[in-house]
Amino acid sequence: MRWPVGSDGPIEVIVLNGASSSGKTTLAASLQDVLEESWLVFGIDTLISALPLALLEIHDDATIGARPRTTCSARAA
Repeated sequence: MRWPVGSDGPIEVIVLNGASSSGKTTLAASLQDVLEESWLVFGIDTLISALPLALLEIHDDATIGARPRTTCSARAA
C-alpha cells in the first residue's frame, strides 16, 4: 500500500456514527477544540462525492446523488 505524498504512514480517521440529530456534528466540533492535532470534519455525503468513481466500486447502472422522490397515494377505506 502507498501512503499519501508527504505522509509518514497511515491516515488517522475518527468515524462518528449515529442517528440524525444525535449530536455527531457537535461532538466533531468539540473534538476539534480539544485535540492537539488539527482535524478536518467531513459529512459522509461530502466525502463520498469527493471520491473518484474508480474507488467507489459501484454497479455500472448506479448513480451517486439524490434519490428521486417517490410519491405515495393513500386509498380511502
